[in-house]
Amino acid sequence: MQYVLHLREHSFLKNEPVKSHIQIAVDEVIGFWLLAGIKTITKVNATKRLETVWKQWLSLKKTAGQKYVSKKQSDFEAKLSKLWDIGAPDAIATIEASRLLSDDKKREDIAFYQDQRGPRLATIGGKDKVLKAKIMQQKRRTMSARESAPASSSEGEFTESSSISSQVAETSHSTDFELAQSTSGHSAKFVTLKAPVNLFSDEDLCQVFDRLKVSDNAATMITAALIKACDGNPNDFHLSRSGTYRWRIANRLQISESIFEKISTNPPEHIALHWDGKLTKSRLGDQFEALAVLASSAYSGAFKKGKLLGIQTLESATGKAQADASFELLELWNLTKSVRALVFDTTSSNSGKNKGAVPLLEELINRKVFYNACRHHIYELVIREVWKCLFGSTTTGPENTDFNTFKKKWKHIDKSRSYKTLKFIEGSWLAMKADEAKQEIIPLMKPYDGKQKEVLIRDDYRECATGTLAILDDKYVDHRFRKPGATHSARWMSQVLYCQKMFMWSEQMDYSEEFLEKLERINTFIALFYVPAWLKTGIACDAPWNDLKFLHDMKNFSLCDLTVADVAYKKLRKHHWYLTEEMVVFTMFSANPKIPDKVKEAMAAKLLKMPIPEQFRRGIPLSLISDSVSESMSMVDLIGPESWFLFDAIHVGHDWLSIPVLEWHTDPDFVTAQEFVNSVEVVNDAAERMVKLNTDYAAFITDDKKQRASLLQAVEDHRNRYADFSKATISST
Repeated sequence: MQYVLHLREHSFLKNEPVKSHIQIAVDEVIGFWLLAGIKTITKVNATKRLETVWKQWLSLKKTAGQKYVSKKQSDFEAKLSKLWDIGAPDAIATIEASRLLSDDKKREDIAFYQDQRGPRLATIGGKDKVLKAKIMQQKRRTMSARESAPASSSEGEFTESSSISSQVAETSHSTDFELAQSTSGHSAKFVTLKAPVNLFSDEDLCQVFDRLKVSDNAATMITAALIKACDGNPNDFHLSRSGTYRWRIANRLQISESIFEKISTNPPEHIALHWDGKLTKSRLGDQFEALAVLASSAYSGAFKKGKLLGIQTLESATGKAQADASFELLELWNLTKSVRALVFDTTSSNSGKNKGAVPLLEELINRKVFYNACRHHIYELVIREVWKCLFGSTTTGPENTDFNTFKKKWKHIDKSRSYKTLKFIEGSWLAMKADEAKQEIIPLMKPYDGKQKEVLIRDDYRECATGTLAILDDKYVDHRFRKPGATHSARWMSQVLYCQKMFMWSEQMDYSEEFLEKLERINTFIALFYVPAWLKTGIACDAPWNDLKFLHDMKNFSLCDLTVADVAYKKLRKHHWYLTEEMVVFTMFSANPKIPDKVKEAMAAKLLKMPIPEQFRRGIPLSLISDSVSESMSMVDLIGPESWFLFDAIHVGHDWLSIPVLEWHTDPDFVTAQEFVNSVEVVNDAAERMVKLNTDYAAFITDDKKQRASLLQAVEDHRNRYADFSKATISST
């Protein structure tokens, strides 16, 4: 307990949480128990015990200033003076069963353990040299029995112990050692490895340390400890802190230069350019505007998840500054000619007609491109506006106070009780929309099979989908209620997830009738219209169809809830990016069975009647949606001369427009266009991930711009090659 207090007050770890100090103390204490040869309880249980002592100390600390010492305080002080007994229940039996200890030594160890439990007169004098000699002798016998295994003869070659003999394990009494024993039935206890004299010349090792944000000192220490654990001598290797520093720099530069050369000399044919910015703190605490710029493309493996081009430091976040910085990286990577689309958040600095980054960047590229506004951002604005119209501005700073209140009361809610669901009159339009919503959501819950574009990537999306099915009283959904998360208003899906939980458990909350009525209204909108649309926002070929369908639904929904429907309609109409002549043609490449072939045929027929412009119009696409969308408006009505731009942008023919829809897939030009449309990004999540990557490493290792750029390239490359930490993944080459 005194050691925990020391760590909290006097060590360089004093700013760490108390759990970290407790874990350090437990590690230290267990080390002494193992030195004494006494088996302990598991580290987890020991940690729990010390946490209990810590809580008792905190409770008694409140009465520390009282004149008289309470019985609890005196009992606690007496308890601290005794042994903190973390011995295993079978500790004595384990000593008695050991085959490496003599009978006298067994009696001595048992007597020592019993003494520590009582008067504590004995002390540990040091390592048991006799026992150590027996262990080494046993180890040599094991090694000599493996004469068929290759011997370590070259410099830097050493042997790693993958699982020690059972006799050695007995002396350590460590759970980790017991788990390390082979369960495969093989008799071999060691694996021979060939290690280079300079371990840090290996790029993969350096990338691992960079990805895990391990400092040069720590990397050197870890490597030395690994060598010694494998019975090697660190002096046989080129190992020093300065050497680690130099080799990590060299490897980062080599990796980043190799990536740059590979891409710049052979750029993909078509890319979409993404960017996003955030105010970031450097390692020294200085704030700066960091702009993450990346490219995505289905035509190159390196670009499928989004390829980072660089992090630009901006003096201001104006549209011009973002456009100039993005174009600079395009030119550097030789990708300017490959840009076909710009993917961006719909902020004024991006989408402003005259000073926005998007039109300015298009002018720098000097040709027309697709304007792929982030559909996640668009629909986030819709739900935020609906919440605001019903509940008003209930935020203080970045937090939503209603969400905070519910989060605090979550632990008091009885989840075993039934929850509230939405009920609609059988046969009504709303009941029909509820069935339709379930039919659209359930197929998206299936595991991704690689054939269709994946839409359920994050945990929030799945919780949003299962919550919708639960609130619609779907009997076939296995919904597990997760603890409410962050209440920050900028968090994706926070409005949806909190609204669902607040309504479903409203019977256990003290909400007013007015508040309950508003919760029911917003959840009706969310379940029937918002979630089905949201979950398909990432599918480019369905974007125009889904947006027009949403507007039609809002016109019909206005008969049920005029306020909510009108607010949602107006907000989406302002963001008409996918209901334009340029984008509506994407619908012809959709595999959505709800889009009839006759609609595609009509679109193709109308397009063939349109003249092909000599020069396509640049700038913000023109809106074709008026204040009121008629029920008869369809995709065909949106076709115009600018719809030919797709064919010009990716250089494909249009002969297939004259043949039946069922035969389109036989035309190579159609297949090429379909591949582009199905793969082009319409959400800006990749840029957000790169902003997060930069934020995570902004205070790590270096402030040098060149080193930081190469560091991020190396980390991104390693993340792409090793998506997780499973054994199957890390064992792959």
